[in-house]
Amino acid sequence: ASLLGPDGLANTADDDFALAIGSPAIDRGMDPRTLGLNPPFNALLEADFSGDAARPKDGNGSGTAEFDMGALEFNRDVTAPTVTFLDPPANAFVRQSVTVRAEATDSQSGVQDVTLSAGTQPLTTSLSPTPPASPVTATATWNTLTFPDGTNTLTATATDVAGNTASATRTVIVDNTPPDTQITGGPSGEITVAMATFTFTGTDNLTPAQNLLFSWSFDGGPFTAFSAATTATFTGLAEGSHTFRVKARDQAGNEDLTPADRSFSVLTRPVITDVTPSSGPVGTLVTIVGKNFALTPSQNDVRFNGVPAVVRTATATAVTATVPIAATTGFVTLTNANGSATSPFPFTVTLTGDF
Repeated sequence: ASLLGPDGLANTADDDFALAIGSPAIDRGMDPRTLGLNPPFNALLEADFSGDAARPKDGNGSGTAEFDMGALEFNRDVTAPTVTFLDPPANAFVRQSVTVRAEATDSQSGVQDVTLSAGTQPLTTSLSPTPPASPVTATATWNTLTFPDGTNTLTATATDVAGNTASATRTVIVDNTPPDTQITGGPSGEITVAMATFTFTGTDNLTPAQNLLFSWSFDGGPFTAFSAATTATFTGLAEGSHTFRVKARDQAGNEDLTPADRSFSVLTRPVITDVTPSSGPVGTLVTIVGKNFALTPSQNDVRFNGVPAVVRTATATAVTATVPIAATTGFVTLTNANGSATSPFPFTVTLTGDF
């Protein structure tokens, strides 16, 4: 209040009888509506010297509207604005540049300003619409690369036209470190089946292994979409060399820049590496050594220089057969469902010995 007004004279038009902030008369008056007067008088009792419907007001921010002492009701904004974070979500994993948004509302005097900060660092903030207004949205771009990995706190502070302030905080997890990927199972070197299964996992400074996502590539193809799967199976593989690559992604979106890889080759057709003995007459029992032979003797077609032989026994790596009648010197061949193989040297059929 300023009883004399700017002109310093009493009883002139510029005199101010309004209660000042913190006046002991605020919210300390009696409620005249409790005197038992006729209800039509309430409208008069709820008006102060300056206008209709002025009383009662919450003058001290208690949340309860009460009458003031004096001719004028204290009618200033003592309620702080409401501040709400919009982005990023609470406890979110964030990386690189992040959009930070908060909204402030004030139903009385309106929002005058909103500031955003990360830790103790103020962020360059844009406001929409231009204050004073309500609500007002504050937006800033936060470069997390200048902050350490781990928990960080964002703060939004709003000030209304009356000078009341309020703040809200938002905790997020900064993670700019990519994970590391490991292949824990799967073939390497040469395999003799047309199928391969790989298992894999990863490690990260903040994301638990069970929350990592994985993407893989096979034989130089495009990487798959990321998923939680930790195995990959390939069937119908062609003979030859193959390469499997896999990379992990953490909850912040960091991808392993050096995917784990595993190379192997497939060989399913039979291969003959040795024939023992290397010579002999018709009827000689010959052992053919190699790999990828059929386990059932009859499923291996063995020929001596094109002449079919009787197969006696068979394993995956050795077959025995007798040199057939009419056989001549030449290469030994073995054919099964997976293909054909030829001995590395010819078998010599001699003229001595009995069948």
